[in-house]
Amino acid sequence: MNATQTARDRSPQFFSASRVWLLTGVFALVGFTVAGGVPCAVLAAQPACSVIISPGPTTDVLDAVTVAGVATFTPGAQSRLLMATIAVKERFGWRAYMTARRSVQDDVTPRTLVFPEGELRADTQARNQASMRASMLAAEQAAFVTLFPLQDMPPVGVEIVAHTTTSVLSNWPVGTLINRLNGVPVSTVASLTETVGGFAVGSRVTLSTAAGMTLTVALTQGAGAPLFGVYLADVAAVPFEVEVEAGVVGGPSAGLLFGIAIVEQLTSEQLIGPVTVSGTGTLSADGSVGAVGGIRQKLFQAGSRDSDVAVFLLPQANLGELRHVTVERDLVVVPVATLQQALDALGAVARGETPNGAVTLRA
Repeated sequence: MNATQTARDRSPQFFSASRVWLLTGVFALVGFTVAGGVPCAVLAAQPACSVIISPGPTTDVLDAVTVAGVATFTPGAQSRLLMATIAVKERFGWRAYMTARRSVQDDVTPRTLVFPEGELRADTQARNQASMRASMLAAEQAAFVTLFPLQDMPPVGVEIVAHTTTSVLSNWPVGTLINRLNGVPVSTVASLTETVGGFAVGSRVTLSTAAGMTLTVALTQGAGAPLFGVYLADVAAVPFEVEVEAGVVGGPSAGLLFGIAIVEQLTSEQLIGPVTVSGTGTLSADGSVGAVGGIRQKLFQAGSRDSDVAVFLLPQANLGELRHVTVERDLVVVPVATLQQALDALGAVARGETPNGAVTLRA
């Protein structure tokens, strides 16, 4: 045995049996991860367990919302009120995943936050549709309270705004107004829920509608499940009807803009000047504006180079998120806590003034 052979024999063997097994395991783990074969409980940070949130399309709410039953006024020809939205991407690879994590406009979030585990896709869609319709009904009431603060707006019942796959009221279409349970008047979702709370699951109860229909069903309410397998929303007696054009993106975050669009059509004085306004925010029946998600995406879209948005209405509760926002051009953002504050801000813009509390996002 010569000296060269002895040195070679004593040197570490890179392709030893233990190294081969280790490398095989590493490559297998990478392969399973890329293919989505690793459970999310083991490794949450992977494409199969995530969705990408991006800026979504915009809709001019002044065109999408129609008020009927009363005299209305046409918004200005150059006025635009754009609903800010987000888009959700479900299927993508590692390259898109890593790009989104570094993006100034996209976010990567756990899939279960958008599509809850165990929830059927049809039920997810129903939930989003219900949120939009409920926000529309709340916007009707908020607009009425704002325009006619001294007039009564009595509750008249609860509307079916969406059916889940477990609905026991499938014979009644969306839009049906329920106003009695076992002959007892129920005027709000809260009062209906309270009345039902006195019955055991499995009990048979009789529901009645404002149109005189009745239906006896078994009470099947699971933990956290919608009552009777349907989504319900409060309806109040307002002297007008509002319709939203089909195709408008679902969810509750357009409530504020719905309220503004209703007031615009019921007011002789033009609220929105010849400018493009965008915004987001939930809206309660009392006119209060609530926080929403997707702020980075919505503001990036409004402040993009090809956007002509002059003012963005933001829920006051989301104000702290501005430090995480990137825009490509300067954008005026107005935080609001109520529908009236939003209307006041629009009035200031129409007069060429800077709204109270306005913040300018710099590119």
